[in-house]
Amino acid sequence: MPPISALAESPHTPDSYPAPSIPRRSPSPTPTSTVILDDIYEPVSSKLNTIGVEVVDLAGSTCDLDSRDSEQELEEGKQAFKKALFTQLLEFHGCGSTEEEKPEHQEIAPEGSVGLEVFVEPVVNETVPDILGNNKLMERNSHNTTAESWERLYTGQVSKDEASYVPTVSLLQAKQNFSILPRQSKTQWDLDSILAFPRSLAFARRGIVYSPNPLITANISTDIHLTMSVPDLSDPEHPKNIRQPLKKVPHYCFGKVNGFPELSIFLFFPRLYDADYDFIRLSNEVLQRWTDNILLPAIYEHLPSGHTQHVPASWRQGQLESLAFGYEKAQKKTGMASRQQALVITLQPHYLNPIWRSILRLVEIPGYQDFKGVQLFVSGKNLKMAYKHQTVAKLYCHINTSWRRYINTCYIEEDQLFVDIGKEIVAPDTFLQDEEMPAGTQPQVYLWRRCCLKSYVTWFRQACNTKVKESTMSQLYFEGFLQEAAQLTVLTPPRSIARQAGLVYSQFYASSKEMFDSAKTYPFANDRLEVLAIDPVLRKAWAKKGKAESFDSDVIQRAYLHSKIRCHEALLSSGQKSFGVREEHRVTMTLLRSLMELFDTEDQHLTALETQPSSVWVLPSALYLPYLMCTINKFAAGFEHTLSLCRYDLVSWEHTKVMCMFLRCLRFCLGGQLLQRESGLWWDKRHREVSDSYVDGRDVGRRLYEEDEDGRLFQVSKDMGLEEMMKTYHFSRSAKAWDLKRR
Repeated sequence: MPPISALAESPHTPDSYPAPSIPRRSPSPTPTSTVILDDIYEPVSSKLNTIGVEVVDLAGSTCDLDSRDSEQELEEGKQAFKKALFTQLLEFHGCGSTEEEKPEHQEIAPEGSVGLEVFVEPVVNETVPDILGNNKLMERNSHNTTAESWERLYTGQVSKDEASYVPTVSLLQAKQNFSILPRQSKTQWDLDSILAFPRSLAFARRGIVYSPNPLITANISTDIHLTMSVPDLSDPEHPKNIRQPLKKVPHYCFGKVNGFPELSIFLFFPRLYDADYDFIRLSNEVLQRWTDNILLPAIYEHLPSGHTQHVPASWRQGQLESLAFGYEKAQKKTGMASRQQALVITLQPHYLNPIWRSILRLVEIPGYQDFKGVQLFVSGKNLKMAYKHQTVAKLYCHINTSWRRYINTCYIEEDQLFVDIGKEIVAPDTFLQDEEMPAGTQPQVYLWRRCCLKSYVTWFRQACNTKVKESTMSQLYFEGFLQEAAQLTVLTPPRSIARQAGLVYSQFYASSKEMFDSAKTYPFANDRLEVLAIDPVLRKAWAKKGKAESFDSDVIQRAYLHSKIRCHEALLSSGQKSFGVREEHRVTMTLLRSLMELFDTEDQHLTALETQPSSVWVLPSALYLPYLMCTINKFAAGFEHTLSLCRYDLVSWEHTKVMCMFLRCLRFCLGGQLLQRESGLWWDKRHREVSDSYVDGRDVGRRLYEEDEDGRLFQVSKDMGLEEMMKTYHFSRSAKAWDLKRR
């Protein structure tokens, strides 16, 4: 198997090309309000195909460690971390199963806990409505559900008296109530993402498919954990550079790599960054200036006339051509079909390097220096299905082959190339819904144990061997409203050993989210769904006062119904499928090469584990998927039942609050969610620290405030008003019937 270093072949870049004159444009550039900071940026280097802009938030040459002030010690620390990460890829650093390691990991269900099946029974027994598969809203008096049925649905039991408590939902209890067959888990490796910062367009060995009319939908809208240096003008007298996430830096999608359409090419403009402007897209004026005065002149300078006859001669021409079909072929008004068509033009590889050199020269012209420092960025996402293999060696060989075929590595430094290496563990049995399962098989769902993920964070901080424990950015997410299952994201500190070794971040999540994650769109995630809970007269008053109608209630209702039906179909058709757990690590190509040196590439590692991993919960699909369906159903039923109690022309404010609560529960019950963001669902009490001087007398203070163990006073707001509303609208008889935090 060839090493990655063998990929650094000589690029095909002829030394001489015809140099026709640049087509004439407007004699003077269009005025712009962008401030040019000549004293901040380094001048463009004279070295071929390089630019003076730092892009990746990797650590500098120094490290904030008291004991590592020499290069040799720093290198030793990096090597030690690489070995630690290597062992993590072979096995998971969880809390284990011994009592002394982690008491939470013991196989003992808490006293008084309930399993998942208690939330499924009310729906199966039809004591509460099953409305998830209904493409209409619940009608008034269509179901005769008692208060006891609602309480069992939401709490898992019926309270016998006011002093009873809500039981804790335990996955251990579910394991004890259901027989789980021992199955040999399968391990698979894949490449999920490729991110890189090339020095020239010539990195595309087979050319580039250029888009004259960039679409806003192709822009980067999520945080990909990489940053770029941009000017900070908060203090005009002392301008400086700061780092910002890529999604906040002005950019647009330039095109795709020819032959590798999953790789999109972006152009970033750091000098166009404005802290007061929330970037969404480049304006038409900026795109026109860039295209007509920089990009097209560079293309026309090097392409012969046989090529340029197919290239639009202006940005405006390209826009009109992309809209021609939508406008000129239309026969009736429709709002569903897209009016803009994507135009594509292939630029051959031997023209790319001269074109890029001309671009770097043109941005130096006075009047266009707001484009100076333009940076190339390549992004390929969701590649796991194309790069899924049974062993690390096969995956590594596949990456080598693809890279050699499409990418010229002479123009990409390995420290500026990032790959997401994924490891997935899944049960072997999976079947279609109507397929008969053989004897001895059982589709299973794996979920990460929260206690094991916490232990991983502790291990990771120790593996970094730094004094930046507090700055190690990690976040645990709730899984399916369950306390014992979680997801995790760990972002390495900028100057830690891990970041300098080449690790950007790691994440751990359950693959069951694939049922709901459709192009980063989760069911019930539309922020406007709460419009359905607002009084129609009030909505009209708001629209009239704001002089704008920013939503259509019928459209919002269709969005809600579509989310409901999508969840129902996904869970129903996946009832006999297995879903595993994944861990992904974003590493530089340099770190990947070091890891592969530690792997024995001749040894094909076993793809089947002898025992099921101790760091995951193993649940039968026949239990967990119905639980998810009933969880979604109970919140949807609560919302629709409350809505059915209202008049069509009048919704009281109390009804609105209850419906908004159910809609927000729907948003947080799928995938990994940060429940702490929604205070109304998370807090039983709200505490705010106050000083002693604020309290008028200690006796009054004891009635108004509470004290903690250190004697500090806190102002307390109890119950958030939810319990009384639950009792008022007959969803519960007990004052403790709604306790999402304990669940």
